Amino acid sequence: AGGPAVDLGPASAAEPPREATLPRALEALEHLLAAWCQLTVLAQGPLKLDLGLERRARGATPMVSALLDQALALLRQSPDVLAARHFETLLKHGMTRRELQDIGVATLLHQALHELTECLQGLARHGGYFGGMGPQDASEPYLASPEVLWKAIVDGDVRTVSAIVQQGGLVSGRTRDPQGHSVLWDACAFHRPEVALLLMRQFPPDAPQGVDLGETHARNGNSLLHLIAGMQPFTPQAEGLFAMLFERMPEALQLHRNSRGQTFLHIAAGKANF
Repeated sequence: AGGPAVDLGPASAAEPPREATLPRALEALEHLLAAWCQLTVLAQGPLKLDLGLERRARGATPMVSALLDQALALLRQSPDVLAARHFETLLKHGMTRRELQDIGVATLLHQALHELTECLQGLARHGGYFGGMGPQDASEPYLASPEVLWKAIVDGDVRTVSAIVQQGGLVSGRTRDPQGHSVLWDACAFHRPEVALLLMRQFPPDAPQGVDLGETHARNGNSLLHLIAGMQPFTPQAEGLFAMLFERMPEALQLHRNSRGQTFLHIAAGKANF
């Protein structure tokens, strides 16, 4: 009691605890998942480092579970369409990562995605504006009669696609063709960056009916970035499209690997793009 006083500095120097928000919870979850995947790749590299992954996994799994619970609770408390979009993309991408499947985290992500879908559907029924956000949800429109729109996308006919949107013929960036690919995917797959840019502007990813940046090919695992990185010719429009998507994608999805273990960088190098 009689010892010298310890100067802790002004009270204002102590940083107050940050308020829990959905974007912050998702940021922490994204960093945790990305760090685990990077750690796993390092451990399996040529040096064969013993990083104690089994021991670390026992601590990582409950941390992921806690962050998922927190994110879902915050979404129910304060609905946020932009953060919900990010959450959905993060979950769908994480479920495809072998590094997360091996430790059982992918199962947690799948369960969370199911809860997220139910949550968003419930909000929509009670007057929310989250309609059509569930993965493969029945509310996601399909192109039952795709002749005009499909031909316009394949041909790169921006004027016709724009007219269809303005006339109400296309109301969602998640509209799919009979093969299950979205309109944005088709525009990128057929090397039509001008059409893809139009769709991004009309249906931004943070909008209720916005495009799904987490879309991947069911067989080869390619992402939208893989498609754009392989565009020929790689025009300024293609470059702008790539920059727009890359900037808005979650960090974990930016370096997504396809079934051959390739990121978009491998595709771009093979085409001498960038």
